[in-house]
Amino acid sequence: MVEKLFKNIKQTSVQYGIYTDLEAPNSIYPNIKLLNNHSELKCPAVNSISNKIFGVNSFLQAKIEVHYVKDAQSLRFRYDFDDSYHPANNQMHQFIKDLVILNTDNGSHTIQILSPYVFLTNNKNLEINTIQPDTKVENLEYVMGGFKPYGWARPLNAAYKLIDNNKIGVIHLDVNTIMMKYIFNNPVKLQYVDFNTKQLNFINSCKGAIKYRKNINKLYNTHINRRKKDILQWKIK
Repeated sequence: MVEKLFKNIKQTSVQYGIYTDLEAPNSIYPNIKLLNNHSELKCPAVNSISNKIFGVNSFLQAKIEVHYVKDAQSLRFRYDFDDSYHPANNQMHQFIKDLVILNTDNGSHTIQILSPYVFLTNNKNLEINTIQPDTKVENLEYVMGGFKPYGWARPLNAAYKLIDNNKIGVIHLDVNTIMMKYIFNNPVKLQYVDFNTKQLNFINSCKGAIKYRKNINKLYNTHINRRKKDILQWKIK
């Protein structure tokens, strides 16, 4: 068999939706959009990436600063949001506080901005990864991550590592700038859905699993064995 330089791979159906415990309307979260799709160029190398890269803009117009407190051996953060865009009320302040997750592990300090987007597919081999978005940052390095959504359903968050512990890290969130970028290993047909009961059952089956198990391999086997063969919605108007 002759290996082809550029393979024609059929698009995989992927559905995504909003899933979060935060008290905010789903309508504040923008839709995910296709990026870098230039089929008009008729270039095989360019077309090989078609329908693989997607992005979503920030849902916040805000600046978040994070700094390391040596005495406490942990991170602290403060924020400032644009009150011409967001109302300056208690709900908005609590929303931002709930969005930010700080962590210190083996001397590395990270900040995460929670994302509400969960992806579902019936393709066992499909992988999704996050890559460097367009968000402007200072003294922070983006932390990429990924997994196979066939067997696990969770959001991928925007995560950054503090570069210099002696300096402040800054994230400039802008509603006109891409906050998350996703890349799939195969071309996909991405569709927004409101999750139905079957999909929610699958998502809830692994929700917060790492809070209860250090090694989730056995838990994963139980979770995946309960998965329905087909968890996508096909009759969507």
